[in-house]
Amino acid sequence: MNFEPDNLERSSSLNFELEASGLDPQTQAFYSSNAALLAEQYRSAAGGIETWFNVAFPEGCRVLDIGCAAGRDVSLLLKGGWNAFGVDPCAELIKEGIRAQPELKGRISVDTLPILKIFPDNSFDGVLCSAVLMHLAEEALPDAAFCLCRVLKNGGRLLVSLPVDSGGIPLTGRDAKGRFHNGLSPERLELLLTPLGFTCIGRGENFDALGRSEKKWVVGLYELGGGAV
Repeated sequence: MNFEPDNLERSSSLNFELEASGLDPQTQAFYSSNAALLAEQYRSAAGGIETWFNVAFPEGCRVLDIGCAAGRDVSLLLKGGWNAFGVDPCAELIKEGIRAQPELKGRISVDTLPILKIFPDNSFDGVLCSAVLMHLAEEALPDAAFCLCRVLKNGGRLLVSLPVDSGGIPLTGRDAKGRFHNGLSPERLELLLTPLGFTCIGRGENFDALGRSEKKWVVGLYELGGGAV
């Protein structure tokens, strides 16, 4: 199945839709203008969220990476035997990913929380949402949580990571690069997910895969409803 958008160049109308949907415009601009450098950095990263894949997602299941950037984790999932797809709000990162790894064409495309327009309900057995939710506007978080629920099948798994500082405090405000952080904590995320039928079945911490000592990542694994994945 091919989820590639018809035209990755439609930047002006796309940016308007993304800004209206809850993604912070200044954060979006940072990723768009630095896409080539960021894509290379992400490809060189080691460890991090990938260490959870075997625990989170049963072998061969269908997984969506929300906020896939240039497709690093989609590529790792595919190599691991999962049927993986990815979406990102940054068209420039998607293009960088396909340029470097042509096999990702049709696997990664432009879309964003809280809507995910290109996917129907109950489309995936697993969802990866790593380093994403902290950039959304506060008012977009409930709709984003609902969308995570919507695209998952009953019994599906959701793997999420959120940044905290070296003392364990959620990041808030703008960092030195202008990226917005909404201060979302793991506890507050669970309050958003629990009424939708999610249960936390695992939690841990990861070092920063890019070697940034000032931050680490809290990882949560959730299951939707009941039944086998």
